[in-house]
Amino acid sequence: MDKVEQLKRWANEVKENNFEHVFFLHRISSGKRRAGIRK
Repeated sequence: MDKVEQLKRWANEVKENNFEHVFFLHRISSGKRRAGIRK
């Protein structure tokens, strides 16, 4: 399974529960630690 596809599918399932968390994970995937860990 493609990593992007998996992330998109997972984000779709958790979108209603934790949209902010999904965005946070997306930022980590895009820039890893470069974006800075924000909680």
